[in-house]
Amino acid sequence: MTALPRPESGPPPLRALPGKGASERGHVARASAWTIGSMVLMSALRLVSQMALSYLVLPEHFGAVTLMRTFLTLVEMLSDVGIRNAVIYHARGEERSFLATTKSVQLVRGVGMWLTACALAWPAAAFYDEPLLLWLLPIAGLESVNNGLLAVRVYVEERRLNIKVPALLDVLALAVSIVTSVVWAAFQPGAWALAAGPLVGGAVRALVSHVYYRAHAVPFGWDRAHAHDLFSFGRWVFGGTLVTFLAQQFHMLYLPKFTWLALFGVYAVVWNFCAQASKPMTALANRVIIPRFAEDGRRSAGDHERAVRSSLAHFLPACMLVCVGAGLSAPALFGLFYADSFVAGGPMGVLFSITVWFMILQQVPRSALLSLGASREVAGMALWNAGFTLLGIVAGWHYGQFGGAILGNGLGNLAGCAVGWWAMRKRGLHVGTGMARYSLGFLAILELGAAAIWLCEHTGVASTAWASVGVTALACTPLALWVWRGTIAPLRRGSGGGGR
Repeated sequence: MTALPRPESGPPPLRALPGKGASERGHVARASAWTIGSMVLMSALRLVSQMALSYLVLPEHFGAVTLMRTFLTLVEMLSDVGIRNAVIYHARGEERSFLATTKSVQLVRGVGMWLTACALAWPAAAFYDEPLLLWLLPIAGLESVNNGLLAVRVYVEERRLNIKVPALLDVLALAVSIVTSVVWAAFQPGAWALAAGPLVGGAVRALVSHVYYRAHAVPFGWDRAHAHDLFSFGRWVFGGTLVTFLAQQFHMLYLPKFTWLALFGVYAVVWNFCAQASKPMTALANRVIIPRFAEDGRRSAGDHERAVRSSLAHFLPACMLVCVGAGLSAPALFGLFYADSFVAGGPMGVLFSITVWFMILQQVPRSALLSLGASREVAGMALWNAGFTLLGIVAGWHYGQFGGAILGNGLGNLAGCAVGWWAMRKRGLHVGTGMARYSLGFLAILELGAAAIWLCEHTGVASTAWASVGVTALACTPLALWVWRGTIAPLRRGSGGGGR
């Protein structure tokens, strides 16, 4: 793995983001390249490790650990005060006293999250009749302490669009996590192998971050004004993250109560595969687009709208390629590479890609609104998303089992997109037509591809898995060329990676 670059010696300078022009485009291009590259690598590592683990542990083990991790996510979101975004967004986010207060709040939050996970262990185990949760939650919950110990200088790097070190730290944590889980499962298969990896990986990430930034170490501290700013920003973030949890994770709490844990384990594995499609794009929005929009917004409203439109043209074609590829390739992936007990995941993957598309699409209004400090509007997006998601999943499960629940989940994300579009329009950002065009294009390609797979199977031309291979290649090749010419090639030119 690439070694972490050494920080400069001496006191940490307070650098501004690059100015407009070629230097800014190059800086944004490099940040985008590191973000997308690291997240694509991480998604590939997760996919390969999940395939290997499907032969070492049973679907019910995946189900139990997914349920445990859903509770940890609940605790994390309930305690979210927007620490990372506050450092990126706040005008004094690089001042030493602000970072010292941030460091203290972050550690207290991490310890509090772990204690809350311990308190949830018994009720969760009793409600789902799953005794393993009684021990999984307190031990795996120590991940929250690891996150609380992460060096806050990482957020300063993201504020400056210096993404290299944060990206490498994430890759390092994942690599350690995967090695730990696979080796553990090879000698002692079970849920503990899946739970131990992230715990070890997170500890290594926190340790390496402090070693790397030891010359720029931030002490613990407390400033009432900075703490007030943190919690003032976080009050709307808290509301937004709470309802975002309901929107994104409700199905992980609702479905295990009504189905076998083994079936839920297959569902969870498919969801994790398809959700990987959203992670590079979400990371790009959080680490590059929001800081860039924030800088443009500080200049003028016109610069801000031009930045939103430009990012839309580069961002959504890549999202379309990833979502189409994930959906149409799911039958091939689960039919050819996973253990036989996971083969039912193929059809689920096609439907999940719709949910993931609208989940990613929400990053457009979310990024634009957060960059303006409009966390209240973002919370409103999440609230409508959560309400329609709950109704959609409950009604969908009642009438259509897993397929209905998946589409119900997508309905909630569609509602969030609509509310975000309306909030942008009120702020003078008119990009809803572009969002709609890309969505219709995605749905048309996915529907035609799914119909072609079904036709090949039922006419005997090819099995479902091999039809999926062919249709995916046919649909994704022109999309890949489009993304290369419109997104990747300009990024390479901007970062100096290609000729002009």
